[in-house]
Amino acid sequence: MVLLKNLTARAVSLGAACILVVAGGVDHPGAMAQQTGRPLQIQPANPPKPEKPARAEPREQAAKPTPTPNTPDGGMPREKTFPENVSWTLVTLNKRAVSGDRPTMILDKQMRMRGFAGCNTYSATSYPLRGQRIAVGPIAFTRKKCDNALMNLERSYLVTLRGAYQWDIIGPQLLVRSADGELVFERTL
Repeated sequence: MVLLKNLTARAVSLGAACILVVAGGVDHPGAMAQQTGRPLQIQPANPPKPEKPARAEPREQAAKPTPTPNTPDGGMPREKTFPENVSWTLVTLNKRAVSGDRPTMILDKQMRMRGFAGCNTYSATSYPLRGQRIAVGPIAFTRKKCDNALMNLERSYLVTLRGAYQWDIIGPQLLVRSADGELVFERTL
């Protein structure tokens, strides 16, 4: 074995073997003990594992979920899935009723959301996420000009839809929450 000078003394482990790298001008391990006043100790790369105690301490059991009566099998409620290929018509925007040509929405299996915004048609990529979360990408829409009331409704609808972060199905209605408000849709036949 060749000992290298001017390196730090340490044991470098490779698999189950150890290699001694000597430094500080020391030519052999005995000289290291003379310089430091301590014998050189090398630990094996895979030290023996300590024996387990004969009896392990009891672990706390995780709380088991209690069955709920509203699930068909009496077990935990299943996570809801966003309904694909279902048409929805806006009922309320920020807790105000919407009438006339109401905005619509549908999400297809390719995660493409599209619909009518009150004046123009729109489309966006939308991803329903776990925990009834949703992410809506940038919205593309036509540029038809309508009266101010419809344009304001459309603008509010699209801004709220773009900022959507959570959804829920409550009976026949779809609730979409956003930092900019809340959309409530009803299923369209």
